[in-house]
Amino acid sequence: MDSVDKVIESFMSKDYIRIREIDSFLAFPSVGYEWNEYMLESFLISYSKKFVLLNNGQSLHNVAGAIVKKDGKIKEKQIDESVKRILKLKLNRKIIK
Repeated sequence: MDSVDKVIESFMSKDYIRIREIDSFLAFPSVGYEWNEYMLESFLISYSKKFVLLNNGQSLHNVAGAIVKKDGKIKEKQIDESVKRILKLKLNRKIIK
């Protein structure tokens, strides 16, 4: 499990990234299954010691959310507030058009 966290850490340039920013799974260790976004999501939810996945729920058709360092400066409440502001801005722009 630590080896997977190390690979994820190599993608992190700040305390969080969008899960979609991990766009290559070549560096991930062999685990008997092919790595993809859904496997990464499952690892983050169930096994990661260093990271947490923040999203609005699991989907069978879409992987979305942010990978956040557990010991980082970003807190779940801060991300929730940022997402709400962005969505509100996008909604207001659509209404205006």
